Amino acid sequence: MSNFEISRTDQVLINELTDTAELLLNNHNKKPSAWEPSDLIPYEQGLNYKTKLWTPDDYPLSDGIRSSIYVNLLTEDNLPYYSNTILHYLRDSPALLEWSHVWTEEEAKHSAVIREWVHVTRALDPVMLERGRKVQMGKAEVPNPQSLPDVLGYTSFQELATRVAHANTGRALDSERGGKLLMATVAGDEAKHHIFYSELAKKTMEIKPSAMVIAVRNQLVNFAMPGTGIPNFVRHAARIDKARIYDRPKFLHEVVIPTLGKWSIDDLEGLDEEGEKARDEINEYVIVLASIVDKIEERRQREDALAS
Repeated sequence: MSNFEISRTDQVLINELTDTAELLLNNHNKKPSAWEPSDLIPYEQGLNYKTKLWTPDDYPLSDGIRSSIYVNLLTEDNLPYYSNTILHYLRDSPALLEWSHVWTEEEAKHSAVIREWVHVTRALDPVMLERGRKVQMGKAEVPNPQSLPDVLGYTSFQELATRVAHANTGRALDSERGGKLLMATVAGDEAKHHIFYSELAKKTMEIKPSAMVIAVRNQLVNFAMPGTGIPNFVRHAARIDKARIYDRPKFLHEVVIPTLGKWSIDDLEGLDEEGEKARDEINEYVIVLASIVDKIEERRQREDALAS
């Protein structure tokens, strides 16, 4: 199926999800993102880049924290391509179309506020940041879901993973320059986005359980954080992992287990043979990931003991 086709199955599913989408949208709008970027930026700390060139000493940060800010921001910058994919699948439902507009506006707000904060606080080299943005957006590298259940599976994991990354980045920053509050605020929005997508996915499991479980299996075992098109992404990801801002233990404990638990996949009934196989593969994946995480945590305990 090409990127510009919607299957008849997806069209029927969209219609069946309309009532749930309307309810979730209304709930989301009752708790609006009631903050303004200007409230979170310490403008009084800003300096002119023309008269004072950027240096790392302007805002001393570890490599891991700086890489996390860089990756988080460029991920938000890549929003237009994600919006295109989501709009493609959700355009035939008024409620889902409105949601996609709300989501796009809020994600664009995240990009704007983080970038402005970065420029004012000098957290990143502005030249490197802009060059990275141009490279990443020039690639237009985003996931390519093949069905509406795939969209819902991916966004459910992605929004929660993004919340974790933003929140942990904020915890690593100081309060004096406003980064702690800013990243916590953005993370709060991402948590609400996760609620919308994961609840819509849960409803899809009631309507088409096998299709949704297969999509969850596909998206989980192949999941990668947005940003793989960012220059030197592997190096930045390694720094973020080393700083324990976002890593496999956090992916397992704070993203995978909570999301699968919300869906109660093990208790799901009505699966066909392929759906049962997909559920088994999800459980097998979690077991393997947990084994890897155990080894990582054991190694880190030894390293922490030696460092103390």
